[in-house]
Amino acid sequence: MDMAARNIPITVQEAYQLTRTHLDNYINTVKNKAQQEGWNLTQNRFDAIVDMVWNLGDGAIRFNATELIATGDLNDPDVKKHLMKEILETAHFEQTNGEGVWSKNLVERRLDV
Repeated sequence: MDMAARNIPITVQEAYQLTRTHLDNYINTVKNKAQQEGWNLTQNRFDAIVDMVWNLGDGAIRFNATELIATGDLNDPDVKKHLMKEILETAHFEQTNGEGVWSKNLVERRLDV
C-alpha cells in the first residue's frame, strides 16, 4: 500500500469492522487450539489466552505461556515465575522522554486474574 493510500481516513464503522474481524479470528484461533489440545478452559483462562493472542498475535499460541495458562496451576509459584519470564520476554521496550520502560500489556495484567 502506498503512503497516499495509508493516509485515507476510515469511518468508525470500518474501524469497528476491522477490529471485530481480527477479534473473531483470534477467538477462533484459541477455540481451535483448545479443541485440538483437549483443553477444557474456564472463561478466565480462555479470556487470558485471547488477550495474549490479541497483544502478541497468532504466534502467541506457540508460547509455553499459552499451555501454562490453559492447563497449569496458576497458584503454583514455579508456574507464575515461568509465565512472568515468558511474558516479560515478549513485552515491548519503549523509549519515552529518553528513558526506556517496559510496556505493561494486557497479558501481563491478566496474570493477576
